[in-house]
Amino acid sequence: PENSRLRRLKDPNKDFGVPFEPKNLEQAMLFDVLFDKQTTLVIVEALPGAGKTFVALVAAVAQLRARAYSQLMLTRPM
Repeated sequence: PENSRLRRLKDPNKDFGVPFEPKNLEQAMLFDVLFDKQTTLVIVEALPGAGKTFVALVAAVAQLRARAYSQLMLTRPM
């Protein structure tokens, strides 16, 4: 439907300055939504080892290199 939050990737092979190849559709969708300027909060739930932290970190570093942000803060719960 028109109002669906799922959408096709604009360019799944775009070079973001960080070597990254999504292992599956879910990683590709997460990577894409992390670059969406209209999205203010992303919550991801998946099994351990699915690559959630890795994809988020790669997206953050790519945006740092593109000068979208000036600093990166990485935290993990204790």
